[in-house]
Amino acid sequence: MTGAQVNFTPNGERYAIRFHYDAEVVALIKQLPSFVRSWQPEDKCWRVATPYANRLPYEIAALGCLITGLESVPESRKQHRNGDMYCSSRRRQRGYYRRQRAAK
Repeated sequence: MTGAQVNFTPNGERYAIRFHYDAEVVALIKQLPSFVRSWQPEDKCWRVATPYANRLPYEIAALGCLITGLESVPESRKQHRNGDMYCSSRRRQRGYYRRQRAAK
């Protein structure tokens, strides 16, 4: 549990993500493909494309960080995973769709 405060600010097609340095949060952001994230040294923030930034708060909140700047702030990844198709990996996503088809 890191306990850092992470601020999400919409900026056009991207979100600006600001926080005091935290290695675990940086590692989560670096797991995203390099073409959707960039470090802005002059602003001291990460810029992440909106579709990818929308799932980051759930993973960051799971680390115990405080999320600010968003309308609905997640408490954990479980809160979203149970009612939506959010998946952090392709394998989980395929499993989700298989379960949905089997339930029909």
